[in-house]
Order: sequence, then C-alpha cells, then structure tokens
Amino acid sequence: MSNKTTIKWANGKTITFNDKREVEGFTDLGTVYPSENSLANLYAKRKELGGGKQAYSFDQTLRGMEWFVDFDAKVQWCQDFR
Repeated sequence: MSNKTTIKWANGKTITFNDKREVEGFTDLGTVYPSENSLANLYAKRKELGGGKQAYSFDQTLRGMEWFVDFDAKVQWCQDFR
C-alpha cells in the first residue's frame, strides 16, 4: 500500500497524492517536456477541460521533474526539465 500526502494551498484548495504522485480524483495528462509546442498542447487540453488559468506545482524531485495540478480542469501532469 502506498503512502498518501495531502497538501493545502493558501487559497484553501487541497490535493491528496500517493508516492507515485498520482493525485486522487485528477486525470493524469502524462509527462510534458517544456518546449513551446508541448506546453501549447498541454494548455489546449487544460482549457478544453475548463482550466488553463493557473497551475500549481505540488512536488519536485532531484531528477529534474516537477509535478503540477490544474484545479479547474482537475488534471495533473509532470514536466521533465532534463
């Protein structure tokens, strides 16, 4: 069984994620490499789902990866900066 972590932001929104960084109740959009094209595609997907206005980083690793959520779109994704 995996451990769960809950984070609460100053705006009152919360998420719960496990040690695989899967956020409960959110759709995983996969890994995005921070290029102009991939970020534009990610934004289009988020906008389609009712989001796109703000992204929150909830976890970083030493491997050059950062995990994000969009509360309005109810999605999560990872950006790989390697």
